[in-house]
Amino acid sequence: MAGAGRIKGITIEIGGNTTKLVASLKDVDKQIKNTQTALKDVNKLLKMDPGNTELLRQKQKLLRKVTALPSNLKCSLLISLLH
Repeated sequence: MAGAGRIKGITIEIGGNTTKLVASLKDVDKQIKNTQTALKDVNKLLKMDPGNTELLRQKQKLLRKVTALPSNLKCSLLISLLH
């Protein structure tokens, strides 16, 4: 299966060079993972200090970053962040 990539249950077959596509998807996955980790950290800190405005600003900034991610991967990120 040359040129096939698997993304969260979706199989895409492309009959050509997919190097740039794979690199882009890896970059997006890395951004998602970093954002998830940062949001988890901020949420933990907010549980200890819910009135901390700096943490609320950081959380808002991270959530805005989520909206900048490609739309086909946003859903899985948002679902994982809400749980």
